[in-house]
Amino acid sequence: MSAAKDEYDVGPLTWVKPEIELALRRADEGITQLSVNAGDPDTARTILAHLHQVSGALLMVGLEPVAHLSEAMETLVEPLAKGSLAISPEMIGAVRGAITALNQYLEGLMRGEPHRPLMLFSAYKKVVTAIGSDKASEVDLFYPDLSRRPKFSERAVTRVDPELASLLNLKRTEFQRGLLSIADSNGSLGEIVLSMMACLLVESPQLLFTSIN
Repeated sequence: MSAAKDEYDVGPLTWVKPEIELALRRADEGITQLSVNAGDPDTARTILAHLHQVSGALLMVGLEPVAHLSEAMETLVEPLAKGSLAISPEMIGAVRGAITALNQYLEGLMRGEPHRPLMLFSAYKKVVTAIGSDKASEVDLFYPDLSRRPKFSERAVTRVDPELASLLNLKRTEFQRGLLSIADSNGSLGEIVLSMMACLLVESPQLLFTSIN
């Protein structure tokens, strides 16, 4: 991952971070109350409102992949707010762990640490598992920087023997088909392969699609 991708302008975050911290603290306090009064949908609705506030603030300051974690917590708490599901120790642990991880991640950004949302995957996976799903994937937290324009090499293209060029183009085609085959047949692994290809398209699209003449 490039240095430019890891950098994050904390200016906007500085303005909303106190609001996020307060909402997370109140959500955590609500989880404590809910663990005592498991059948209290009003408390669950209050928690849901605080988590929704966190998600909105994160989206507003360009932390979309990080917001996936708070949105997953919302999904977990929503049936509790509707009274259609009773809270469990697993849910309590998952939400509290996610709140702690989110707070620590934002503190790290403020200290100048790299913006690497995949560091939140462990907490994210526990929340998704507590929801009752096994679909948590690193791809959910992977957001390649598509705003960067590709930089093509300005060096002169070296001409190669026509027979060698034909062979290289053939192998390139086989490689592309192989990647697509993996993507079609291996679930989350395929999603990761596709995300890697997306990175290549941004960083060096000529690696995948430029023919050798």
